[in-house]
Amino acid sequence: MRRDWIKLTLCILAGYIASIPSSMASAISTEQQLMRRLDALLTPPSHDGEIVRYATLLATPQQVVALCDQPVLRLAGKDVRLVGRRTLIARCGARQHFLPIRIHAEASWWVARHALSAGQLIEPADIVVQRGDLAAQPAGVMFRASDILGQRLTRDLEAGKPLLPGLLRQQWLLRAGQTVDIVTSGEGFHIRSQGKVLDHAAANGRVRVQTRNGHTLSGTVAADGHVKIPLAQ
Repeated sequence: MRRDWIKLTLCILAGYIASIPSSMASAISTEQQLMRRLDALLTPPSHDGEIVRYATLLATPQQVVALCDQPVLRLAGKDVRLVGRRTLIARCGARQHFLPIRIHAEASWWVARHALSAGQLIEPADIVVQRGDLAAQPAGVMFRASDILGQRLTRDLEAGKPLLPGLLRQQWLLRAGQTVDIVTSGEGFHIRSQGKVLDHAAANGRVRVQTRNGHTLSGTVAADGHVKIPLAQ
């Protein structure tokens, strides 16, 4: 009895597979290859936040079947939006196919740990990292704590709400042209010198400095205003 049931099941499956149109099977195979190659195009822009992007293809099977075996792929427009609808251009010789896709992204961004007040200077204890789907977040969520710390809020912010550039007023600790102490550190020693600041910079931010012998170096602004430069530079 069990063998008869297995045979019947296999016959039904065989009939179902045989009933799938060859064009549909071809579309599925082409779509799988297309998605593998599309993943390679979705390298995130230069951000921290451990961004992971992936796409879903919105094209019809007819659009997919019309492609050649190895189309040249590129995304239409500039890749500045991390999520949302985009157009994938697949070029087959002189002909271009325009395929709709939707890009998804997961990342880590910074939110208020507790309620923050307008005018408050943001410190490490005021923010916490959150990870999830970027589609539900406003544009401009901030991926680097260094872009937030030491800045002042322009308005009140509720706990759990994301920090955005428009909510922050830049607090420059160093200004271009200012003379600054430079601390170059290596294993077991520190060398202190002076140089000229080439950019405005906030605490914990990156800044370029020019040494007295004319060399330009990049370092990190310490809370007390000196610039830290590792010896590796």
